[in-house]
Amino acid sequence: MIAYAARRVVSALVTLFGITLLVFILTRAVPGDPVSYHLGIGTSTRTVPPELVELTRVRWGLDRPLPVQYLKWVRAVSTGDLGRSYSDARPVTEKISERVAASIELNGIALFLAIGAAIPLGVLSARRKGGRLDRSISVAAFILFAIPGFWLAVLLIELLVMRFPLLPLQGMRELGSDGGLLDHLRHLVLPVTVLASGAFALFLRHTRRAMIECLGEQHIIAARARGLSETRLVWKHAFRAALVPILTLIALVLPWVLSGSVIVEQIFQWRGLGKLFFDAVLQRDYPLISGLTLLMAAVTLLVNLAADLSYRAIDPRVAIEESRLR
Repeated sequence: MIAYAARRVVSALVTLFGITLLVFILTRAVPGDPVSYHLGIGTSTRTVPPELVELTRVRWGLDRPLPVQYLKWVRAVSTGDLGRSYSDARPVTEKISERVAASIELNGIALFLAIGAAIPLGVLSARRKGGRLDRSISVAAFILFAIPGFWLAVLLIELLVMRFPLLPLQGMRELGSDGGLLDHLRHLVLPVTVLASGAFALFLRHTRRAMIECLGEQHIIAARARGLSETRLVWKHAFRAALVPILTLIALVLPWVLSGSVIVEQIFQWRGLGKLFFDAVLQRDYPLISGLTLLMAAVTLLVNLAADLSYRAIDPRVAIEESRLR
């Protein structure tokens, strides 16, 4: 187990190094010059002295060759320094730490609700495969999965904000008030609903398919023939085997929910990492873009590593299969 974990950690570190290189190249490939943007060149009538342009370029290190810029950035990242934002010269780590709690709150609630509702319904749908309840649940999941998040947001705003003003449109709290818990929860309803709907449909369909496959396996059929109770058969034996693909999906969906919240946070003006990322791209803020992308990549690798290590604990067949391959 220790050797397996060590191999996975080394593989994750190599992948993270490749991601840093890719992130750096893609960031520099974004159209537009950050110096021109932040000095307002081409967007205002005032004349910017060429000396100021050159001085800014030197101060940000953009006058050096790209390999030198990359090595300097990697060296700084290895010490925990993600650089300073071009927009206000504040440390990138400070700006991220201010927003991360809001994103964890929004995405955590959405993911918790989606998984908490999708798994029981997926299991129920699989147990009644082909029945009226199964067909109804499958159609509802397909519709939710097919609706784009931004379009669902527009529909909810039109219905619950414009026509029937039941919920606030944007923000995390009412403007001009200190905002109590109830006010904050009301602001959470719309973005959480939009984020959770797609994840709910995805988990439901995946759980249903995994449970149908597990319920059709020979050892489950034999256990049912021996008179094992249906509840124990489903939740103790079939569901445990189905957990491996479900955990894989959770590992894949977690970064997807984070990146998906870029649009949702911008629509609802939720001051989380998604909105920070959106603003950074518009402002060509290279250090902030690189820092946020690196953070999301690291989270993705950590979640995938945790999922890989948990497979062996949940399903002994994984360890047996790996020992055969060695």
